[in-house]
Amino acid sequence: MIKTNKWSCVLDSFAFVSGIKPAALIADIGHDGTDKGFHTQELIETMLSRGRAVTEIQRYPRATHPVTLEQRTITFKEGGELDDRFARHLEDTEGVLLGVNAQQAPHAVAWQNNHIHDPATGKSSIFLLKNSPDGLGQVDLEHPFSPKIFLRITRIT
Repeated sequence: MIKTNKWSCVLDSFAFVSGIKPAALIADIGHDGTDKGFHTQELIETMLSRGRAVTEIQRYPRATHPVTLEQRTITFKEGGELDDRFARHLEDTEGVLLGVNAQQAPHAVAWQNNHIHDPATGKSSIFLLKNSPDGLGQVDLEHPFSPKIFLRITRIT
């Protein structure tokens, strides 16, 4: 996996999963991310223009009441734990996981075939869908990663 620059984990993860060179994505977006990185919406637009849909799956979805502004965690009619739901959406899919690294800094990794591919380290690791301290976590304890959002990428053309 290529690390384009220190702000490019989102771009590099999208490039890895889609099989599109980072330079081509940079050309589509119109900047190289230097000093500001990339926003997921820039990559979603690029993916759509290249025949791929991106669906956001939140690990802990929340809703805000329009009057009181009180937040509540969403519950689904199927019931069950939110981590189980999140893990179900990861099974046999590919996309980009957004979350935090060991320093609690925002980070993105590519997701394919129950493995993460980390642009920061260039390593691939098996990802635990269960039985880790926080329910989901990276096996590579040297570079832990906690996912918050899954951007599922699906070919539409």
